[in-house]
Amino acid sequence: MDKFSKNDSLGWHIAVLSKIMASKLEEELKKFDLKLAYWPTLMLLWEQEGQTQTDLTNGCQTNHYTTTRVLDKLEVCGLVERRLDPSNRRVFRIFLTERGRELEAPLTQIATNINKQVLHKLEQKDQKALLNLLKSINDV
Repeated sequence: MDKFSKNDSLGWHIAVLSKIMASKLEEELKKFDLKLAYWPTLMLLWEQEGQTQTDLTNGCQTNHYTTTRVLDKLEVCGLVERRLDPSNRRVFRIFLTERGRELEAPLTQIATNINKQVLHKLEQKDQKALLNLLKSINDV
């Protein structure tokens, strides 16, 4: 049996790549006084506002208490607001503030640039293939 090494490990390569990309994004987000932990929630809200905290927890694949803390911080930063659901007073829906919406363009451009930096060694068709393969594995 061949010895299993990090070079054969999908998890290893994904973890290294994730660390590289997270580090680059975190460095850029600091310029906006934001933390990397806020990124998944902001991305989901830019795609669709009015989600519940449970929706965001599931979408970000985090714990409920983590989502609560992130939303508390985003609220203090003036990026989101909680609004009571008109059909269920026990549920809050999360909406971006004007400032939260204004950050979409510059921050998603930064993320796009980081993606390009990381993928630049691959041809365009291979970049798309890699993304499609990862989407298939992640079922998204």
